[in-house]
Amino acid sequence: MSAEKEKFGVNDLHEAVKNSFPAPTYLYMQEVRDATGFDAVRSADGIAVGMYRSCGRQIHGFEMKVSRTDWLKELSQPEKAESLMRYCHRWALVVPDESIVKEGELPSTWGLAVPERSRKNALVRLKWITRAPELQPIPYSMVFITALLYAARQIDEPARIKALDAAWAEGKKKAEDSFDREHRNQDYIQLRAAVDAFEKAAGVSLKYAGEETGTEMGAQFAEFRRTRGSLTQHLREFRWAAENVQRIAENMAKEVKRLDNGKMVAI
Repeated sequence: MSAEKEKFGVNDLHEAVKNSFPAPTYLYMQEVRDATGFDAVRSADGIAVGMYRSCGRQIHGFEMKVSRTDWLKELSQPEKAESLMRYCHRWALVVPDESIVKEGELPSTWGLAVPERSRKNALVRLKWITRAPELQPIPYSMVFITALLYAARQIDEPARIKALDAAWAEGKKKAEDSFDREHRNQDYIQLRAAVDAFEKAAGVSLKYAGEETGTEMGAQFAEFRRTRGSLTQHLREFRWAAENVQRIAENMAKEVKRLDNGKMVAI
């Protein structure tokens, strides 16, 4: 059983052209208009500009059609392609499958190509069914030049947006880190104040206390809090006993004095 044929979408068609006309030898642009602003009427799906003498410094135009219906609509509007094809050295139709174009339908000034992947995970490239013939472009107008420059600027737009997103994310992270540090500093200041107050009231220092010492002090403090009520009661009882002893001593002293006054002789 033969392997299932790979299905290609419009993005795959653009990728095939880009890989067949690679940078930096070529500058490939998508959706190139025939003018800028409100003067634009038509557009080409893709334009590849040869950047060096080795590639002839030629301009290659491309139309992408993913269905036969799209292709028949293109055939019914020849003026649409002519708006930009007149500036190009070569012009080609790129389709997912060559069966979209029936025999005799391809204009003589057009080439025909399909995407092809030579092996698994390989780059998709163009396979030429009909090589695009060389054309004689008209002299370039400033209208066309500005349209090319505008399209070229759009190539870097995704990278610029990505860079802006990255910068925003970095700034957000720094702001959050700064916010967290500020709150951690506030927590530290409050904790330090609480420790200082405890040390002052308890007459102890925790600055250099190890874990064992700190645990022992904590246990003692907990025991003190637990027994504080009973300790107060014991002190009250001791004070009452002392007062009783004092009264007994005073009474004994009075009795001794009375006996001395009666001239009693102690045995």
